[in-house]
Amino acid sequence: MASGTNNQLTKQIGEHLACAELGRNKFISTPFAGNVPEFDILAAKQGKIIQVQVKSSRGISWPLSVQDFLDIEFKDDAQIIKGEKSIPNPSLIYVFVIVKDTGQDEFFICQVKDVQRIINKVYVPWLSRHQGRRPKNPKSTRCDVKLEELERYRDNWPLLDKV
Repeated sequence: MASGTNNQLTKQIGEHLACAELGRNKFISTPFAGNVPEFDILAAKQGKIIQVQVKSSRGISWPLSVQDFLDIEFKDDAQIIKGEKSIPNPSLIYVFVIVKDTGQDEFFICQVKDVQRIINKVYVPWLSRHQGRRPKNPKSTRCDVKLEELERYRDNWPLLDKV
């Protein structure tokens, strides 16, 4: 199977697994299969509606775009971090899923501001060590969030009742 197909299947499986776990936490939820840019799932419970962004992986890292979280200016081949971006939807929930064999999947649940904090903590020092220039592709804004950075959010489903 082509890697593009595998990636699409991983994304689809992750979204449906997140919906299933939301159901186990008494939320009625529905995925949108990539048709909505800001979120993947809407979940409702007792009149409260939560938007959920799902990031799925078969490994232990998830690629994100720094530009979604940090204000970046490009000057020649350098990236200058101007600070954190204002988050348009501060109540957005991120569910990071490690897709494994049936019943062995792993979930990490946090708020968008937590993801922004992680990106800031990881990317800014890394970029600084490279004098603001990414070694291979200076225009890339990819930053991988790794499992160890999300461990504290493992199975953090109670967060949904606090939002």
